Amino acid sequence: MKTHEEWRPFREGTYGISSLGRVRRDLPGRGTRAGRLVCQQVTGSGYPMAALSVGGKRTPRNVHSMVAEVFLGVKPHGAEINHKDGDKTNNCLSNLEYASRSENAFHRYHVLQEGKGVAMKDRVRLPVIEMIARLVSGASYRTVGEEYGCSATTVQRIWQGKHWQIRQL
Repeated sequence: MKTHEEWRPFREGTYGISSLGRVRRDLPGRGTRAGRLVCQQVTGSGYPMAALSVGGKRTPRNVHSMVAEVFLGVKPHGAEINHKDGDKTNNCLSNLEYASRSENAFHRYHVLQEGKGVAMKDRVRLPVIEMIARLVSGASYRTVGEEYGCSATTVQRIWQGKHWQIRQL
């Protein structure tokens, strides 16, 4: 079954946002043409991001935020965007909803079963120890970050003892 894709304008029509989580340039700009899909990169926290350029200034935006804003309306005060299936890279409209922080946490724990059985400090401790062991053996911050799904900066801060809370893991 093929899913219908709907496009809506974003940023005064310069860009189009799709109900399937795609971003395209709708007006020509310096060095680009109309109709071209915008490349998406996954951030260290696991969310796809697209760099939009308006008036020569590039602004990175999370794709799920743009899809929600265009199709669900302006985000209510204090709300978060919940990925119903727990997959941060699935930015289809059907997978997104606004939720309060407590609703989002309830969903993550009760629906997705994340966090059950093992305390967060224990889930984080082992990867941090493994990351430090990889660094001691000569691996670069970048390599370790790619292996554990976080940025090289996060790995460097762990190594330097500046932070232990790894939201990306």
